[in-house]
Amino acid sequence: MHALERFSEKRFKEIITEVGPYNYRLYEKGESLPGEVLGSRLEINDYNPVIIGTGASASAYKLFVKDIFNGGVEPEIIIPKNSPVMLARLLRYDDTHGKPHYNATDQLFFSSEEGDVYRLVRTYPPDHVIKITENTNIISIASAFKLPDKKSGSVLEYTTDGAQLYIEVNPFK
Repeated sequence: MHALERFSEKRFKEIITEVGPYNYRLYEKGESLPGEVLGSRLEINDYNPVIIGTGASASAYKLFVKDIFNGGVEPEIIIPKNSPVMLARLLRYDDTHGKPHYNATDQLFFSSEEGDVYRLVRTYPPDHVIKITENTNIISIASAFKLPDKKSGSVLEYTTDGAQLYIEVNPFK
């Protein structure tokens, strides 16, 4: 499931300023996040957030998103060249549906060619559910998602041990 909504330009710039393009930052449960990433929808004490600056594209690219409020039509959003795309990964422990497991939910933040800023919530990324044992802690969640040891660094450092972004950008002409 994907949900596309407009997002505050001021809050988007706050995320970019704190994390920066081509960088990541790990946050602890309850730690203040830039740009009110979680908003009022989620409890900050339930999540171990990661914010990643995926950088800027070398060329413009199109984003197609199913829009259930527009008769199922996929609106086309063009993300301009050199425009940063920020990814927030929200990681948490979950035991509400049977056996304990970890959940991941993603939020993409980006601006469009028209100048609007959007948040795209991806409820079910490829690693949405990771099975775990009954006894767990923050070190386990870091291991499960292969997070780096350092609290912040470059995107390359983030992915060195196998942490995934699950984003593909396909430029168009």
